[in-house]
Amino acid sequence: MTLQTQDRMRGSGGLFGGQTRGSAAVRFVFGTVWVFASQIIAVMATSNIDTSAHELFFRTFWLALLLLGFWGMGRVLDGQESPIKAMGLMRREGFSKELALGVATGWGLITVLVLPIMLSGRLDLSFWWSPRSILLTVNNLILLAVAALVEEVAFRGYAFQRLRDAVGPTVATLLLAAVFGLVHLNNPHGGWPAVFVTMLAGIMLSVAYLQTRSLWMAWGLHFGWNASMGVLFGLPVSGLDFSSVVQARPGLPFWLTGGLYGPEASVLAPFVVLAGIAVVVRVTRDLNWKYGFDPIVAGGYPMDAPPPPQHAAMEAEAAAKQAALIQILPASAPLPVTPRPTEQTDFPSGEK
Repeated sequence: MTLQTQDRMRGSGGLFGGQTRGSAAVRFVFGTVWVFASQIIAVMATSNIDTSAHELFFRTFWLALLLLGFWGMGRVLDGQESPIKAMGLMRREGFSKELALGVATGWGLITVLVLPIMLSGRLDLSFWWSPRSILLTVNNLILLAVAALVEEVAFRGYAFQRLRDAVGPTVATLLLAAVFGLVHLNNPHGGWPAVFVTMLAGIMLSVAYLQTRSLWMAWGLHFGWNASMGVLFGLPVSGLDFSSVVQARPGLPFWLTGGLYGPEASVLAPFVVLAGIAVVVRVTRDLNWKYGFDPIVAGGYPMDAPPPPQHAAMEAEAAAKQAALIQILPASAPLPVTPRPTEQTDFPSGEK
């Protein structure tokens, strides 16, 4: 997808008739309100589902509401042709590789974070092999994938992108990262150190979007981080348990293992996330060169402006007249040609 195509999808009209910073701020407010309103609607709609898959139903329904609402806002408020694609979920060339790159990056960062804890002997690992554990593993992987996409659409999707248009990418990243961390404050066994690490993770995920101008890399990174921590290593993910086949119980000290909140609350986590920001910038360098810049719009007067009325009238008048035949003659009459005199000799005929 070219930058020109992305620019057309962003839209230039919509309900506000333009793309000013003020109108972008208003659209950000609409998007933020819908994030929380859609969550409340999803909670109410799935409250009577009393099964082990309740969380999956809730997250899936919330995702559908988010996409539907942001699609409508993109069409009505922004005048976009393809709002979901403009938000960053476009099927462009190599999008699956971007997703896989994000998953691999998330797995690598969690491995770096968990490895020192494992080598210190502070993790009590056990394995539970049964058909139910395998079913739970599959369910948890799907749940983590949907949950990661929900949070990316909510925190790096329409609302974040309108805030970026209003205040710039740096301020938008810091503000949404702060909100991203604060919404995790009520997670079980959490605290301010864990919130701080979550804020840093929010910056890392926003950088993944800004580098690629799509949600594929950010979604893969988010899913790879959570799935590696919760399913592969069997550790708590932000205080929530997703263990299945592999189960791990972190021991003391909490400053090293993160306790029941998970490694995200350990003293090692901020350094790993900061290094992760640098890694994301490095692995997305080519994608940033290809997609990470807005198209350059030429200034000055439009080149396709119509001609002045007087000029158009003269052209029409000239076209209406029948062209006269013109005969091109020599500039002057040709000079008379004088016959060449007969050649004379000094000797009579027959003598030399």
